[in-house]
Amino acid sequence: MTQLIEQLKRHEGYRKHQYADTVGLMTIGYGYCLSHNPLRLSDEKLKRITENGISKEEAEEILNQCVIQTHNKLALTLSFFTALSTVRQECLVNMAFNIGVAGLMEFKHMNFCLRAGDYEGAAREMRDSKWAFQVKGRAAELAEQMRSGEY
Repeated sequence: MTQLIEQLKRHEGYRKHQYADTVGLMTIGYGYCLSHNPLRLSDEKLKRITENGISKEEAEEILNQCVIQTHNKLALTLSFFTALSTVRQECLVNMAFNIGVAGLMEFKHMNFCLRAGDYEGAAREMRDSKWAFQVKGRAAELAEQMRSGEY
């Protein structure tokens, strides 16, 4: 999971203070969405980090927790998830971290390809999406990761 964490840190970037992401959601650290607060941070902790910012160490701790939570949600949501190689699982975790598990479920053709073991088709569906247009290099990197099964 170390490669996934480093990849997410590179894709998301670190911001000490809160900012509005590309769709206007308040975010901090390595892409942690304060607006949705998926880890259910306490009101006290939310107030502290929104007022004073977040350290890199604290942001990385939150990132690690989000990755575990996202991985677990995908394992429960996608029947084929645990049959995928670790690299392909981590590719989906990266995507879901970016667009949410619900957003990932909208990739119906990609998921159909994955269920069938068609990784070339899954990569093509990733590259030919609105998401790929929005995140450009990230999508190209993850599509190749999905196709090859390698970082």
